Formats: sequence, structure tokens, C-alpha cells
Amino acid sequence: MRMKKLLIIAAAALLAAACAKTYEVKETTTPAIGFGTWTETLTKAHDPSGNQFGTGDTFNVYGFKTISSTSTAIFDGTVVTKETSAWTYAPKRFWDPSASSYTFFAVAPAGLGVTATQTSGAYTGALTSGDVEFLGGDTNKGDIKDVLVAAKKEVANADFGNTVNLDFYHVAALLDLKIQKHNDLELPTGEDASNYIKVEVTSVSLTNIDGTGTFSISEYGASDPYAPVLGASTWTPNTSAAKKTYNHTSGYETVTLPTDVNAVSANSPDALISKLVVMPQTFRAEETDHSTDQTVNIAYTITTCESGNSSSTNYTASFDLKEFDTAQDYNNTSATYIAGWAPGTHYTYIITIGANAITFAATIANWTAATDNGYHYLLN
Repeated sequence: MRMKKLLIIAAAALLAAACAKTYEVKETTTPAIGFGTWTETLTKAHDPSGNQFGTGDTFNVYGFKTISSTSTAIFDGTVVTKETSAWTYAPKRFWDPSASSYTFFAVAPAGLGVTATQTSGAYTGALTSGDVEFLGGDTNKGDIKDVLVAAKKEVANADFGNTVNLDFYHVAALLDLKIQKHNDLELPTGEDASNYIKVEVTSVSLTNIDGTGTFSISEYGASDPYAPVLGASTWTPNTSAAKKTYNHTSGYETVTLPTDVNAVSANSPDALISKLVVMPQTFRAEETDHSTDQTVNIAYTITTCESGNSSSTNYTASFDLKEFDTAQDYNNTSATYIAGWAPGTHYTYIITIGANAITFAATIANWTAATDNGYHYLLN
């Protein structure tokens, strides 16, 4: 038979034990609110390619309990941290059996200055962030690795005591940039193996990018898992903040490109910019001097070697991001332009480097006859 736990309250240490009273201590019937089981929809905050959180990852949780149609905040941005085998936070909160339901919101990573509002109704509520800054860089592309918002979680009274499972969704955008050379830069089949045309990329950058702004989630789906509804207005750029330049020159050596004359496949060529998390934004109208256009810029070298003689030429090029097409052809039209980066969307940009070789043709003009029939005489 299980022994009951006793708590002894002493009046004055052990010498006064005879005067003490004893109380039975019962284990609480309302366990702590816990977070811990996750689904395949999750994405690791510090590696956009992963689908699991890792040790040390964090999120801010916001929770409200409802009693008699009145919502009361019980979590207000509490930091929850992934330990080796569990998610932990402090101090612990316990389920209130008098509540009819709980509502939970969450944002990862922690520290984005988010506020949460819960109103009546199963799908209402709002999240608004402070300024989120995307810095860029070479290792995992900056301080902001990903921005995730959990689906709104409704927990009915019958489920109190169970782990609160949260499904997270991307609210940033993800960017890859690939560069290939056109088949025009290949020598004809049958050429001597020592002859070649080589293209080497020496730098890649993005300029005039909106990199600081706030996001807001004011609507959720009407069915489980009540996912956040994302739209073009989800992010608002901070117009007073300096535009960002993502410079990816450092961190890799000069890249020799493969030739891919067909449509780019999933794994070819390798991405020069890979898994860059960027702030969703609408591309601005083109400026006359292009000084504020959102652009991708490349520098590259074309080297030609024939019969042991080689020649190298350096080139630079800038491309307006709003002029990238959704089809790989030369018939770009505004109807197929990509107008901006939407939340939760992964974009792959592909630049094909081509070249029109300098060629020569020669003709010999006809002789022009003299106006006096071309004959000239001298008699001596």
C-alpha cells in the first residue's frame, strides 16, 4: 500500500516536535502545462532546411484561459527552451480546471518583440512583432535564420493535462540563387580537349533589400490546425531603416560553372546563394537612375583557350529582381514577372550567362575604273 506523504510543521525545531501538527500533502490533480511533442511541419529555426527544432532553440509562448467568456493571459511571451529531450520554461503554470478552454500562440525564435491579443471566437486573435532585422552573412545567412509562427492552438477542458503540441509555419521567405553558362559558351563537339571556354563567378550580392520590418498575423484558418493566414501585407518594411546588402563574395572560392543547356534541375548547378532567409517584401517601382532598385549583382570572368593561347575578360552585370520571369525563355513579359517575396515561400533565381563572341568578316571592294576609261599613255 502506497504510503501517504507527510509534511511536518515544527513549532521550534526538533526539540518542540511534541507540539507539532501534521498535515497530509496530496499530489496536485492539475499537472503543469507542458510543451514537447512536435510534428513534421516544424522547421528548425537555425537551419531552414531542417524539419525539427534542435537543442537550445527557443520560442515565445502566449497563452490565455477562458472562464465565463473572459480571457485572462497566463503566458505573456514566456521563453520556452528546447533541452535535450524536452521543452522547458519557468515558472511553471498549471491547468485551471474551472476554465472552459485555453488558447496558445507562439513565435520562434524568442526575442522578436511580439505582442499577442486574444479575443472571443475560435479563430480570432492577433500577433504583432517589433522590428525584425535580417542581417545577412555567410554562415547560415545572418542572425535571423528563420521566423516561425505557430498555428493558433485551442485546448478544450477535456484535454487539460495533455502536452500542448504546436505546429509552426514560415513567415519569412527563403532564397536560392543559381548561375549557369549557356551552351553558346561551349566549344563545338570534337574540339581538342585542351581547348575550352570557362566561366568563373567572383562575386554575388543583393542590394537595396528591405531588411528591417514588422510582421502581423491577424487571421487564422477556420479549421484545425488553424494556421496563420499569410498575405502580402503581413510584413511592413521600416522605411527609415537602411536598405540591406547581402554580399556573398567571402566564404567560397571562385566558382567554375557547369554547363546546363537544359532546364535547371533540382541539384544542378549548385546554388551560390543558398537558404538565405529574407524579409517578405514587394519590389519597388524601377527608378530612372536605378539607385534604389532591388537588384542581384554578379561579377564573372570568361576565359577562352584555343591552341594553347588563352584570353580572359572580366564582366559585371546587375539584374532587377522584379524582372525575373517564371519561365526559362527570352519572352519576358510583365505578366510573368515575380512581383516580390511572399511569406513562407522558397524562391530559386537562375541566371544564365551567355556571350556573343566578337566575330569578323571581310570583303574586298571592287577596283574603281578611272573616269577616262582607265588607260593612260606616255610617248617619248
